[in-house]
Amino acid sequence: MEHWLDRSARALADGGLSRRQVVVGAARALIAGSVLGGGIDLGWHVSGAGGQSPCGLQVAPECANFAETAARIGQQACEQEAPADQRACLGANEVLRAQTLAQCLRDQGANGDCGDCEVCDEGNCISQCLLPCAPCAGGKCVDNCPPDEVCTRLGCEAKCPRPCAPYDPSTGGCRDKCSESNPCMYCAGDGCESSCPDPEYCQPDGTCGPCNSSRCQRLLKGHCKGCNSNCQKCEDGRCVDTCPEGSVCCAGRCLRCCNASCDEDEGSCTGDECGEGTTCCPSGCENLQSNDKHCGACDHACAKTEHCTDGMCITDCRWKGCPSAKYTCCNTTPNVYRCVDTTSDKANCGGCGQACDTPGYICCDSGCIDPMTDLGHCGGCGTSCVGNQETPYCVGGQCSPCQEGMFLCQGQYAPGGQNCCYTNANVCCEGGCCGAGYHCCPGSIEPCCPMGQGCCPQPYERCGC
Repeated sequence: MEHWLDRSARALADGGLSRRQVVVGAARALIAGSVLGGGIDLGWHVSGAGGQSPCGLQVAPECANFAETAARIGQQACEQEAPADQRACLGANEVLRAQTLAQCLRDQGANGDCGDCEVCDEGNCISQCLLPCAPCAGGKCVDNCPPDEVCTRLGCEAKCPRPCAPYDPSTGGCRDKCSESNPCMYCAGDGCESSCPDPEYCQPDGTCGPCNSSRCQRLLKGHCKGCNSNCQKCEDGRCVDTCPEGSVCCAGRCLRCCNASCDEDEGSCTGDECGEGTTCCPSGCENLQSNDKHCGACDHACAKTEHCTDGMCITDCRWKGCPSAKYTCCNTTPNVYRCVDTTSDKANCGGCGQACDTPGYICCDSGCIDPMTDLGHCGGCGTSCVGNQETPYCVGGQCSPCQEGMFLCQGQYAPGGQNCCYTNANVCCEGGCCGAGYHCCPGSIEPCCPMGQGCCPQPYERCGC
């Protein structure tokens, strides 16, 4: 069967084809796989072309002639191109020559005349020893680095660069000193790190666990010891606030800090502090039950003819009235009438226009009260100390066994407060309180004796016998 190259040459000689048609036909044949039964990938490139002697020609010298013949046909076609296009055409023809040579050598299995540690790849001898510290020796690439180093493209580098994981000759690897001292630690970066969820969960016995015991707190260098008992607890190794939702523990008090945080040094919010019945909105602390601009939700404003009552926008109470007897229609601002709860509204406490102006006072069903001292509303509306035998007084907003400025003697309650001693003047004794200038005489008929007089033993049981 006549080969396409011979057929093309004859057609060119007979004038049946133009030179351009011949080179185009040659390229199509190469792409279709007509070169010795193989295909050509036009992306291949052989650096051995252009005067060098690629590997494989000793086994298949005919491939050089075959590639030269194909290139000659292509060059003839390029000579017919316009002068401006000839340079590009000749460059493409050189690539075609190299591709033809590489395919022919591959089809003939001509890849056996390269040196040690080399392989013939598309007509070129390629070294397999690519690293400078691993040259070819005895037919293979040999690592010349010391045992504790590894060969890289930059040269010999330490196998174990971390100080906490040095090289171990017995295993040929890195020895983790951190995990040896504590199983829940490992070497990372410049030192040891914990593998537990929280770094301080790593116990001395190598286990991960929460810090919820005094022993654990001691072992973990004081973790959780900083919790404030008034409004925090130690839980899973962390101080957790016990304050109601919406508030934070700030210097031992639960504060509702709005759009700000707690200043521990000052014991106050760095911004607005929301009082009872208000909600933190972008604009600050707002009462969503009665604020016309924030009715029921932040930034939900009522219409001009409506006013906020119980978190709902309701038409002016002069025309529609109030939703229940709980509310009273009051003239809250000029020409504005709205329903208010006179048992809780500070501006209308007990009746329209009766405001609670005293700082710290709140509005309850009995009127304006001081929650720090009011027996019926101690600490807030509805919290009563009345009738409570053990804590009948309201001191600092909490029901207490003694009046302000006094303390309970020996921690025992006695009706009428007889065991409540004055903080600055009294001494707590077994029988009660001794005044200033006296000292205790336990078991004596006279339990309190003047300073300077001793307590007489039985049967006298009196002072200064």
